[in-house]
Amino acid sequence: MTLLISVLLTVSAMFTMDNINYSIANNEATVVYSPKAQGEVTIPSTIRYKGGTYPVVAIADSAFFDVYEVTAINLPRSISKIGGFAFFNTSVKEPIFTKTIFAYLPYEYKGKYEIPKSITEITAGAFCGCADLTAVELPKKVEKIGGYAFLATGITKPVSSDTHFAYLPIEYKGKYSIPKGVTTISDGAFFGCEELTRVDIPSTVTEIGAGAFKMCSNLDSVILPSSVTIIKPNTFDGCKKLIYVSLPERLEEICAYAFNECSWLSRIDFTKTTIISIGDYAFYGCIALQKAELQEGLTNIGTYAFNQCNDLHEVTIPQSVTMVGKETFGHTKVSTPLYSKTIFILLPESTTGTYTVPDGIETIAESAFAYCQRLESVVLPSSVKTIGNAAFRYSTIRSINIPEGAKVGEAAFEGCKNLKDTAL
Repeated sequence: MTLLISVLLTVSAMFTMDNINYSIANNEATVVYSPKAQGEVTIPSTIRYKGGTYPVVAIADSAFFDVYEVTAINLPRSISKIGGFAFFNTSVKEPIFTKTIFAYLPYEYKGKYEIPKSITEITAGAFCGCADLTAVELPKKVEKIGGYAFLATGITKPVSSDTHFAYLPIEYKGKYSIPKGVTTISDGAFFGCEELTRVDIPSTVTEIGAGAFKMCSNLDSVILPSSVTIIKPNTFDGCKKLIYVSLPERLEEICAYAFNECSWLSRIDFTKTTIISIGDYAFYGCIALQKAELQEGLTNIGTYAFNQCNDLHEVTIPQSVTMVGKETFGHTKVSTPLYSKTIFILLPESTTGTYTVPDGIETIAESAFAYCQRLESVVLPSSVKTIGNAAFRYSTIRSINIPEGAKVGEAAFEGCKNLKDTAL
């Protein structure tokens, strides 16, 4: 038993030493968020804990984020990884970097900064907030540039390595062509470029970072290269004038908030894609979107994914869908029932009289019949195993049969004042 406990501690443990918090995993130590750190902080190359000695190899994301009392950081040579925004908004007055990783430039720095030639990685937020920084010189060896690395700086020209596009100044106007050979667009690379109207993305790009074009409010069209397989969270969030997006054939996933409140987006072609998942709020508030012809192979549609798409009236649900979030198609103009082979998703609020759910349906999705104010009764097939939360909330049904053994979610019949006959 003693041996088992010792082994577990080497796998996962957290403790504090000299106001610095550490975690241990795989016999290595990482500095984690340390809000009580102050003054000059010296990170040791090794630490002892419960009789063991562990090398300190990493600084976690946001480890000293907003710890303004920290005035200096001394890193050991053992550090091989530094997370994003690790030293953001501290009082450190000197740049922080290892032989290969650049992690922080003081906000007070003015003019051009030449990054050491041995650097291969720039962490997320490394230069963020350096308002008087006017230019940077990237070493040829740079292979990775973290998200938002140059946000809110005074840099007036695009920042890019041979393979990573990292930053476009927010003042940029008109069309921009990303250099050929670039494979990665960093998180937030075009964030807040309100006068950007169009962007040409080369076929070499395989990854577009989260929030890459967030709040580019005048961006009107984008053609994504065929090599892109994931549209990450918030990629086009708030691009209000985005009218058209060409989705690549190899696309597998559209993440949360990817096209949130793209209010001019009227057309998006799903027909040639191989999408498996559409995340929460992915198309929330796309009020001009009229059609969503989803394809076979899609299994998951997230919470509020198409909610508040006020003009959406034509939706194709593939039989492959097995998971649907809350009110996925709420506040749309969908006028026909939506369901896949096993899950019933939505009954239009205008439906009258009795509705019979198709045979084979196993799940009634959350809020599927909610607010159906003209509905009188529902007939469920014996195949139904689950009735989701708020499934019939504030509907006017008078009767419903619930199959034996079916699980009924919370508030499934909340506000159903007319309901008198529930057959089991």
